[in-house]
Amino acid sequence: MEDLLDTTWEKCFKYMEKASQTKNEKVANLWKEKLVHCKKCKEGYFENLKRTSTDPLETWTNAFRKCSLCLLGDLEQVVKDEDVKTVEAYKDSVQSCMAFMMAEFSTIPQKRAMTGQ
Repeated sequence: MEDLLDTTWEKCFKYMEKASQTKNEKVANLWKEKLVHCKKCKEGYFENLKRTSTDPLETWTNAFRKCSLCLLGDLEQVVKDEDVKTVEAYKDSVQSCMAFMMAEFSTIPQKRAMTGQ
């Protein structure tokens, strides 16, 4: 399961690196900060995962929930600025990161079968 989450996060990190180079300075700065935060969060999540090995579905769901809440929290802050271009650019970036996580969801049944769950 760790490999699945690691692959997903790496795809997201690569996207964040590209997004942090966008022409929209607000969005670029947000993604630079988000990338640092997400890498730290990932490390902590994997450490916790080693201690509390659980069902792959539960593991994926918890990671997706945690990332989604974090990304949506930032989106809420961006909306408060009322800069339509910034909101649109950040929204597109959030959707891309969430799409990376959702793309891996279809592998969960196979992972569960491999662990006997």
